[in-house]
Amino acid sequence: MPYFDCRGWLDGLVWLDWLAAELTGRDCSAFGDNALFQDPYEHLVFRVPVDVTAVLAGVDETRLQQYADDQLMDEHEIKMYRQLCALARLATTAGKSVYCWSAL
Repeated sequence: MPYFDCRGWLDGLVWLDWLAAELTGRDCSAFGDNALFQDPYEHLVFRVPVDVTAVLAGVDETRLQQYADDQLMDEHEIKMYRQLCALARLATTAGKSVYCWSAL
């Protein structure tokens, strides 16, 4: 199963909604609800809204570089964004969802 390790970098799904809004010029409220699951071991698993995944999957290198320049990102940050977008593209192509896992 493909994954993207975002420990210490990604701060939950609110951030993903915000990122999708920033990349598209839309308002955060335009994106769907996050589905939340909790297991007996206190792990939280959020399903990223399909429309947020679609935005991330559709970000091309030109738009990503423009956003990175606007945000004054370093190469490490840009690499993380590329990996996140690649995971979204993989999920979209496969007809799957993207999930965000967190431990309490």
